[in-house]
Amino acid sequence: MFKNVIIIFYLIMSYLLTGYYIYESISAYRHKDTTLFNNTTMTFVCLGLSLLFLSFYVNTKIKRITNYKPDSDKLLKYYALSIFWLTLICLINYLLILWKSGFLNGKYFFWQLSSLILGIILMGLLVHTFTYKKRYYF
Repeated sequence: MFKNVIIIFYLIMSYLLTGYYIYESISAYRHKDTTLFNNTTMTFVCLGLSLLFLSFYVNTKIKRITNYKPDSDKLLKYYALSIFWLTLICLINYLLILWKSGFLNGKYFFWQLSSLILGIILMGLLVHTFTYKKRYYF
């Protein structure tokens, strides 16, 4: 029981942190016309953690409830699809920002490259689980 509460807490916190980093990135870009590449990286990290905690939640629910069917859980599907759409929108926006600003030097290059790699890996994981495994979790 306590493990389930902790996983739900982490699910909520990772999703809230995703929203915070998205808001901070948009706010910095709108007001100062600067791109915070480390916030973009943290957005993808939080989205990946949301997907990971979602998988933990489903696996503990499967172990706890014997007749639980994850395919019929609509809340699970909506949550997984929201992670997918947020990742897709953030990745497209990030690619447009990279197209506009190009690759920079030094620590900015590190954050740009890590954001790009994390976004592509996360999108690949989501597409893999949706199409090949025909489910919404790992």
